[in-house]
Amino acid sequence: MESLNYYDLLGLSRSATTEQIKKSYRKAALKSHPDKGGDPEKFRQISKAFEILSDSKTRSSYDQSLKQLRSRDGTGPTQESSPPKRKRTSKPPGSNVTEIPSNPETLSVKELKSILESLGIKHSDCFEKSELVERLKKRKKNSKPPRPKKTESSEQILIKILSIGDPECGKSCIIKRYCEGRFVQRYISTIGVDYGVKKLNIQNRKIAVNFFDLSGARDYNEIRKEFYKDSQGVLLVFEVTDKSTFNNLVKWEREARSSGLSLSDVDVVVCGNKTDLGGREVSSSEASKWATTRGYKYFDTSASNGSGISDALDHLFNSAISRYLSVQSSFSL
Repeated sequence: MESLNYYDLLGLSRSATTEQIKKSYRKAALKSHPDKGGDPEKFRQISKAFEILSDSKTRSSYDQSLKQLRSRDGTGPTQESSPPKRKRTSKPPGSNVTEIPSNPETLSVKELKSILESLGIKHSDCFEKSELVERLKKRKKNSKPPRPKKTESSEQILIKILSIGDPECGKSCIIKRYCEGRFVQRYISTIGVDYGVKKLNIQNRKIAVNFFDLSGARDYNEIRKEFYKDSQGVLLVFEVTDKSTFNNLVKWEREARSSGLSLSDVDVVVCGNKTDLGGREVSSSEASKWATTRGYKYFDTSASNGSGISDALDHLFNSAISRYLSVQSSFSL
């Protein structure tokens, strides 16, 4: 077991209750998630801490190891260590060569802050993403002489893709199969929100697909709701051998809309997963009809043998990029 201070990481004492652990995890996850400008590695550590402490057996084993190591994790004041302050070096005017993107709205908070910092622009008084974008646009407008722009084909486009659906339908396994070309037999249920990036070349453009794999468990309702906005695509997953997971797709549509995501404004692909198993309860025609009436595209998939995975995700990414480029083109008219 890793020797991380899991209690201190979540700001907990060793006597913390299950509810306190959940509450602390929600707070820490929202603060450190990459989509909120946090550090991906810190987010993974926080997720691991919750995984260990939320299960009575793994928590007991962890507590025993702390006693053996005489660790003070969870026994003293809990406060996050501040990252070391970076030394600012003064640069002569015009020496900064950081390229300001033509569409900063598509960048994450972390990326916006990084660009502003590299340009030496104050941003500590900015509390919203829109303020960071506005400050960057103002600099771009006032910068003289204008810097050469990158060609459209060389600019990296960031798209945000969500995967939603009932627990254990194989959402994480579908993403794993697409990104790594392999199937994980024993996959631990997603803790809250999982995050990953896949770089692709689509329509002769560099694309960075940001996956947000949302846990389907009820305990993570509040955490999920924070990550629906500003998405370009949705992977809606159910299990073909379990009719209830298909019926629950309307519940996931409802949650997405109530969390600020208009499904008519993004691309949605529905995956009927686990087609390699026997005892199918939802036919391909029934699922396809349900998806088509809503303007979605349907695919039979199997994360186990890879069937339909590339077709489904390639279609989603291509559609999302086409929509993105169409919107950008209308803005430039």
